[in-house]
Amino acid sequence: MVRLRMSGLVLAIGLAILWAVPAAAIDLDELRDGADALLDDAERGLDDAGRAAGRVLDDVERGIDAMVDRPVTPATGWLAGDLLGAPVSDPAGERIAQVADLVVDREGGVPLALLRIDGRFRPGGALAAIAFADLALAEGATPEAPAFTMTREDLEALPAWRIDEDTDAAE
Repeated sequence: MVRLRMSGLVLAIGLAILWAVPAAAIDLDELRDGADALLDDAERGLDDAGRAAGRVLDDVERGIDAMVDRPVTPATGWLAGDLLGAPVSDPAGERIAQVADLVVDREGGVPLALLRIDGRFRPGGALAAIAFADLALAEGATPEAPAFTMTREDLEALPAWRIDEDTDAAE
């Protein structure tokens, strides 16, 4: 109620001043130019604020994309999705297999890795099992680009892995 009375009082004072000032003393062009200048300043300020907000949103979007593309993992951890398909090369650097799958036990451990051996060692690129802990990381391997190394002899000595289709049990 007090605000309404104050607004009415301000309006009344403004009207009294306008009636008291002769029409010739009011330069409408000058008022219009001043108002235009204020509007231009406000527009520039809003444009600057919009650009700054856009930069912040771009930074946030890049950060979210980075977290989705490459989630933070513990320093000692690897993402299973990055391990699948990782190459296994011999000491000379020739690819001899790739990680085809991982076996996860009931406690959440990974006791075995299944390697798809390139066809020249086993017909059709059969699967072989190796203790996950026995896979040796290749020099320069990173969580983003895992790679493993082993000798051809060790690879050929690995037991074959197949799925028993009747029971879905691994042998």
